[in-house]
Amino acid sequence: MRANNPAETASTLKRLMDEGCSVFEAKQLIGQALAVELFDVIKKKNPFKDRYSNNLRNLPLQPSEK
Repeated sequence: MRANNPAETASTLKRLMDEGCSVFEAKQLIGQALAVELFDVIKKKNPFKDRYSNNLRNLPLQPSEK
C-alpha cells in the first residue's frame, strides 16, 4: 500500500474506512483480494491480472476468483 501500486489500493482503503470499516477491517478485505491473486500467481503460475483491481472496486463483497 505504501507504494500505491496499483493506485486503487490506497483509494480502496480510504473508501472502505469512509464506509465505516476500521483500518484493520479494511486491510483484511484488501488482503483477501490480494490472496486470490497470489494464489493464482504462485500455485497456478498465472500472470497477475486486472482481476485484483476489479476485486478492490467490489469490496466489501467477497473477491471473485474468476
